Amino acid sequence: MNKAIIIKEEEEEEEEEEEEEEEEEEEEEEEEEEEEVHGTVESVTREYVIEVELATNMLI
Repeated sequence: MNKAIIIKEEEEEEEEEEEEEEEEEEEEEEEEEEEEVHGTVESVTREYVIEVELATNMLI
């Protein structure tokens, strides 16, 4: 009977570890997506600034 309890506890620990690993992976994926979005925003902003500068220079 003690062996059954120990085995069940080990299985529960393994499940908890797997869940924690999955959560960590999801967090990493979310961080990567945020970095991609931030990079895209910076790129688009830079392009817009360049276009505005060019347009301003044409007016001068």
